[in-house]
Amino acid sequence: GPVVLWSATLLAGLLALESIWHRAEAQGQFDLLLLSRISPASVVVAKMAAHWILCGLPAVILSPVLLGLMGADISLNAIAALFFGTLYLSLLGSTGAILTFGARQPALLLLVIILPLLIPMFLLGLMASLAESAFNPYLLLQAALAVLGLGILPWLAARLLEDHWKS
Repeated sequence: GPVVLWSATLLAGLLALESIWHRAEAQGQFDLLLLSRISPASVVVAKMAAHWILCGLPAVILSPVLLGLMGADISLNAIAALFFGTLYLSLLGSTGAILTFGARQPALLLLVIILPLLIPMFLLGLMASLAESAFNPYLLLQAALAVLGLGILPWLAARLLEDHWKS
């Protein structure tokens, strides 16, 4: 149950990164946005939020239904774990997508860069989903990673986008 849901969510989120970031960069959307004096941080946060709203939020909302269809236990731990995991995927994936601007095979390079960084969140999410106790240390670790990502990754991504635009 949770393994299938996490795997599908991870793959869907990774596939959407290319269309949200790389196609926009190829079409020159970032050039127009940055020329209009919108701050790079605003652009990055808006794109990260769009990725999470389009990929992460539907997974979180539909997870009880999907887990029920798979015959798995529907727990608040599983839903919260998926919330933190999809948030982290959007933050880290967006930063990685900006890092791969201009590469010949950006999708492949993106996978090579961020997949090793996503595996700990994936494993913590699975362990948090399968834990049956009220106190869930795996969920706390996931929350810590997501909060750390919220504090660092938008700023880093904005700097990367600004550096890419200037080059």
